[in-house]
Amino acid sequence: MTNDRRYEPLVKAVLTPKKLKEERRLLANDAAFEMPYGRAWFLRTALEYERYYRDGMLLPLADFVAGTLDNYYRHNPPVPASAAYNNSAWALINMLDYYDFRGFEDRSELLKKQVRNRFLAKDANCEPEAERPGFMAICTNWAWLASKLLRRDEFARWLSGFLPPPRIPAPVRDPHAAHEYGLNFSRAWGLWELFSVTADLAYINAYVDHVQTTLGNRENWDGDYRTVGHWVPQFGMFAIQPLFGSKFR
Repeated sequence: MTNDRRYEPLVKAVLTPKKLKEERRLLANDAAFEMPYGRAWFLRTALEYERYYRDGMLLPLADFVAGTLDNYYRHNPPVPASAAYNNSAWALINMLDYYDFRGFEDRSELLKKQVRNRFLAKDANCEPEAERPGFMAICTNWAWLASKLLRRDEFARWLSGFLPPPRIPAPVRDPHAAHEYGLNFSRAWGLWELFSVTADLAYINAYVDHVQTTLGNRENWDGDYRTVGHWVPQFGMFAIQPLFGSKFR
C-alpha cells in the first residue's frame, strides 16, 4: 500500500515452495487447525499477495485451503451469529472475495446460496454488545456479507432493520480483556463497507470513531507481544486499507 519495500526480503524468505509444501501437508493432516478463522485469513493473504506480485506463488495452497473451507461448510452450515474464531461471516466474506478473484463462479454461487438461506432473513437480528469480550465483529461482518448479495435498494431496506444508525455500537474505550483490544478494528472493516454501499455518513463517522479510538492509544496495538502485538496491528492494517484506494479492498 505504501510502496515501502523494507520487509520484502523477509516475505520472500518465508514464502518458499518448500515451506508452502510443508504448510499444505500440515493443514491436510489436521483438518481442524485454524478452521475456519486462520484459513480465511490465508485466503485474504493470498489474494493480496497475488494482486501485488502476480507470480502465482500462493495460489495452489490457497486453492487447497479454499477447498477445505468449502468442505467444512458443507458439513457445518454457517451460523450467522457465530463469534470469535468460528465467525462464519468473516470466513464467507473471504471465500467469496477469493472466488471472485479466481473466477470460481460455480463455487461462488453455491456459497451465496448458503448465505441467502441463513443470513438474509427479513427479521435478522444482531446485538452488538454480544460481541464483547470477543475480538471479532459479528454484526458489522454479517451486514458486510449481506451487502455482497443484495442490490443497493434491497440492502438499504434490510440494513434499516438490522443495523440502522441508532443501533451502531459505540467504540470500546475500556477494553477489559485481551481480545477486546481488536474489536474496534474488526468492527471498522464492516462499517467502511456499509458506508461504501449506503453513502450514509453515520457509518463512516462510526468507522472513524472506531479506528481512532484504538489507533490513538498506542498500547492498544503496540503493547505486550503475546497479548496484543502479535495480532491487533494486523486488524488495524486491514481496517485502514481502504484509505489507500479502492484497489486495496
